[in-house]
Amino acid sequence: MEAGAGVMEGGGGGGRDSSRVGVGVVVGVGHNNKIGYVKKGIIKKRRKWMRRIIKQAATVPVMPMPLQLQLQQLFVSCLDVFKGPPATIPAPNDVHKLCTILDNMKPEDVGLSSELQFFKPTNMVKGNPRVTYTTIYKCDNFSLCLFFLPATGVIPLHNHPGMTVFSKLLLGTMHIKSYDLVDPINLDGSVPSSQLRLAKLKADRVFEAPCDTSVLYPTTGGNIHAFTAITPCAVLDVIGPPYSKEDGRDCSYYKDHPYTASNGEAALTTVDSDSYGWLEEIEMPENSQMDGIEYLGPQVESILPNTDGSSRSLGIAGGGGGLVRDENGTWVFGFARKIGKASSFTAELWALRDGLRLCLSRNILVVEAELDAKSIVELLSKQHHPILSNSTLVDDCRQLITLFPQFRIRHCFREANRCADLLAGAGTLYNQDFLLAGAGTLLDQDFITFESHPPPEDMVFVFNSDCNGLYLNMLCPVADSFL
Repeated sequence: MEAGAGVMEGGGGGGRDSSRVGVGVVVGVGHNNKIGYVKKGIIKKRRKWMRRIIKQAATVPVMPMPLQLQLQQLFVSCLDVFKGPPATIPAPNDVHKLCTILDNMKPEDVGLSSELQFFKPTNMVKGNPRVTYTTIYKCDNFSLCLFFLPATGVIPLHNHPGMTVFSKLLLGTMHIKSYDLVDPINLDGSVPSSQLRLAKLKADRVFEAPCDTSVLYPTTGGNIHAFTAITPCAVLDVIGPPYSKEDGRDCSYYKDHPYTASNGEAALTTVDSDSYGWLEEIEMPENSQMDGIEYLGPQVESILPNTDGSSRSLGIAGGGGGLVRDENGTWVFGFARKIGKASSFTAELWALRDGLRLCLSRNILVVEAELDAKSIVELLSKQHHPILSNSTLVDDCRQLITLFPQFRIRHCFREANRCADLLAGAGTLYNQDFLLAGAGTLLDQDFITFESHPPPEDMVFVFNSDCNGLYLNMLCPVADSFL
């Protein structure tokens, strides 16, 4: 599964024949065709159209999970690790999981090379090398950021209140100095009232890429640290949760001083004193200002599904269909299903179920679903539901939804997807139970697959119109007379 943002759209309808039921599902798959930053772009090849028929299987085959890009794997793991309340420290096994992923990451995984323009001395302000940063992804729970330090560039001593931070040095050599605050004890048992804070030195050495991932916690692991680049460096940070002044996670800066015992304080031995220092909180240093740039590397995958169903005559043959677009609206694959006798409500559930299974089979794990059946949106948004004739289908959808690390569902209008609507109507005409227009296999019914791009000839006009918004309005419903 390529990294990138995608759109999953759907449209339903049984065509002009009032005896048919149509359901549409469209799944989005992201493709990043050109990786930024690298001096020579890496272009991904697309395969030509193929067409094949796959015979019926006795059971649903267990699809092997496609090999994920390291960045996507990191993103999906972060969704799971940081899903708890803010400032929740990840469990040891979760820390190990993220460290393992980060330890295996290379500069190319985020589209970097050692010849970045802003690493060149000619692009630096004389005497004041500026640090550059870019954000790969950010939400309320965590952020993925890249920091670029030219030679002699500095990120001053600063803290991470209530945060757990994973830092991976991808390129270069840098010196890292870090502290943890401690509570000094006076001879009388009181705490010194000085504005200086006693801190224990956790690290004061040089790191060279590739090296192991470092982890700091809210109160341990070197929560207060400073970076000084010896050679041009690139650092990938996973920060959970991100800085937020409104939530009490504002960044503070410090200046460190050699350790000396204050009045009344229990003196440390010479050996111990070398492991401690005094930290003085200061205003933001001038050299702490950074320049933000746009992230042009591989995108993390985010999917938007949309389903639709309709029934003009209850209990008559129904069909479903859908398509998959990438983040640019380009056709990836489509499918159509013969559902049989079903209401539009049931057909909608079948279509959603098919779409969810298709996403899982392709390791698309970040999904935002859109359905035009508001009743289903409300039903699946609740923890409990009444006993219905299709309760098994509802439970199936609920179970599938739990397999996605990040999932959201919302309502949209049927007129948003003429292309998927066309596939839905066509689904009622097929002899096979399931047709998959694209790459891969999934269900236990007969189906036909063919590589996407462009879409089938009889859908090109509607597909292009759909992409250009000629028939659609995602915000307002359109009367049938205009379709």
